[in-house]
Amino acid sequence: MHTSPDLIAHPADTDFGAQAGQHHPPATLLRCVAGLAVIAGGLVHIQLYFAGYRFISNPNLGRSFLLNGVGSLTLGVAVVLRRDLICRAAAFGLVASTLAAFTASRSGRAIFGFSEHGLTPSPQAIITLLIEIAGLMLLVATLLPRIGAGANLQPRPGAVVMVPTLALWAVLVALWANGSSSATPAAVTPLGPSAVTIESFAFGPNALSVPTGTTVTWTNVDPFSHSVVARNGDFGSEPLTTGASFAFTFATPGTYPFICGIHPSMAGAVVVTP
Repeated sequence: MHTSPDLIAHPADTDFGAQAGQHHPPATLLRCVAGLAVIAGGLVHIQLYFAGYRFISNPNLGRSFLLNGVGSLTLGVAVVLRRDLICRAAAFGLVASTLAAFTASRSGRAIFGFSEHGLTPSPQAIITLLIEIAGLMLLVATLLPRIGAGANLQPRPGAVVMVPTLALWAVLVALWANGSSSATPAAVTPLGPSAVTIESFAFGPNALSVPTGTTVTWTNVDPFSHSVVARNGDFGSEPLTTGASFAFTFATPGTYPFICGIHPSMAGAVVVTP
C-alpha cells in the first residue's frame, strides 16, 4: 500500500490527540490553517506598530506589538511545519494571551498605561479578533482524539505553503515600514495659545491655561481616530479622523479635565482663568 510522503508522521511523536489524525490529510490541513491564522494575527500587530503604535509615549506598548508579530510568525511557521505538541501549545498560549490583553485594554485596565474602547482601531481590531479566535479554536481542535494534529510537512509541501506566506509577510512589512517612515508627520506647531494637537496618541499640550471666553481647538494629526470628551460631560466630540478638528468655547472659569473617548488613557486639562 502506498502512503503519500507528504503525510508521513513519525511514530515516536505521540502526543494527546495526535495519533488518531496523524495519517489523516484533513487533520494536517486543519493544523496548517491554524498556523496561518496565528501568522495573520501577528501581521496585523506589525501593521499597527508601523501605523502609529510605536509612537505611543510608553515604548513598551509598541515593542509588545512588534514582539507579538515576530512571535506569531515564528510559532505559526512551527505549527504549519510540525505537529509537535509543544509548538501548538506555545502558539495557543500566545494567541490566548493576546486575546486576554485585547479584552483587558477595553475593560478599564491599561496595558503599559494605554487603554482602548470598543472595536478600535478599525478595521484592524475586528480583523485580528476574528482571526485569533478562529486560530485558537483550530488549535484546540488539533488536540481532539478524533481529529488530531496530522503529519509533519515534508520539505516540498512545506515550501509550497511557507515560501509564498513568508514572501507576502516580508513584502507587507517592507511596505508598511517604508510608508510609515515617509509619512510620519513632523512635530506640529500649535496655531495659537488655544490650539491642541492630537499626535502620537497624546494631547499636545496636555495642560492648557486660557482666559474665560476662549475657544480651544483640538486637531487630530494621528493616522488613527481620536475624540475629545470632558470628564464632567460639558463637551464632547465625535470621532476625529486624521486632519479633523473640534472646538469648544469656555465661558466659565474652572478646570476642565478631558480624555480621548476612544483611548481613555489619553488625558489632558484646560484651566480657564477669570
